[in-house]
Amino acid sequence: MNNKIMFSILKHKTESQNSFQITVVGNSMFPVLKDGDKVLIKKAKEYEVGSVIVFKYNDEGLLIHRILEIKDGKYYCKGDNCYRLEEVGKNDIIGKVLDIPSVDIDFINMSLEVNKEFVRNDYDYFKTIESNIYKKYKQKYLKETTNNEFSKE
Repeated sequence: MNNKIMFSILKHKTESQNSFQITVVGNSMFPVLKDGDKVLIKKAKEYEVGSVIVFKYNDEGLLIHRILEIKDGKYYCKGDNCYRLEEVGKNDIIGKVLDIPSVDIDFINMSLEVNKEFVRNDYDYFKTIESNIYKKYKQKYLKETTNNEFSKE
């Protein structure tokens, strides 16, 4: 299905329903969310740092990632098992994922540091996973393993 059509349908669902369920595709939010998990989505008036949201990102389709920073009306999001930080406008947000365990500020800060390391390494995935900050992040927060242990996003 065309990404624009999917976005419109889901946007309409958040306006007309209290909440609705979608299926997670991929492991970018591993270990909190895994491929095939079902999540409830609900529109919120405001979104805060630490919230996991569903949003349209460029032409890539829909992503489910965590808000790490809010600045100048923009939301900066990243998958817990990713490196890239996405800039998201409020109009691109479909809703908030309900019933996700909250995270502490140390998690948020370390996740931002992983992104900074990724940028410092000229977006080189292999250099980033060899960095000390990523190894600490993985050890502390990415405790489980999967067949697709690393997301190359």
